[in-house]
Amino acid sequence: MTGISLHLLVRDEADLLPVLLTHLRGWVDEMVIVDTGSKDASYSIAKAYTQKAYRYLFPRPADAPLDFSAARNFALGAVTKPWVLQVDADEWPTEDLLRWMHKAVAATEAKLYDGYTVMRQNLVGGEMIGPLTYERHIRLFRKGMRFVGRIHEKINVTLPRTGVAPGNLLLLHHKTIERQERQNKFYQHWREQRAITGDESCS
Repeated sequence: MTGISLHLLVRDEADLLPVLLTHLRGWVDEMVIVDTGSKDASYSIAKAYTQKAYRYLFPRPADAPLDFSAARNFALGAVTKPWVLQVDADEWPTEDLLRWMHKAVAATEAKLYDGYTVMRQNLVGGEMIGPLTYERHIRLFRKGMRFVGRIHEKINVTLPRTGVAPGNLLLLHHKTIERQERQNKFYQHWREQRAITGDESCS
């Protein structure tokens, strides 16, 4: 049995969502979109594309670090297809990558794997960012996997059970300088919280 569910966590991504979801809807069998507190139209946009659009509020004290794995695992609870494609709103799987994914999950060798790594190309303001320009991430995985780590969360697939998508099939992660600066402020706040709480669960 094959079939791919989109897993997408969003917050204030109204500018990016319509184009991304239009791009993806012909490649996935269902869309699971979880909004974590948008103040813009993100949730309404998500509902226009799927009946599986949900709101999620982080269950935490106001001064505690956010737990993004909890939000992502909440989304996984709504997935019904045997494979999951996880992307972020500011990422763009190329058509060649999406086509390869469909062939991969239908192939006999897919039985050997719980997930596949893909090559992500990171550009900020159209410029490469040194050794982090190209990174591999597990973004296609079997239903039943779980995310771990509060931030920079990862799927719990072990390497021997991980296949590899060809390196020339890219997941594009191209950000404006302004967006990167906003994220840098968030990560700095996160580091400050960890220093106060002694929380080491962000890996």
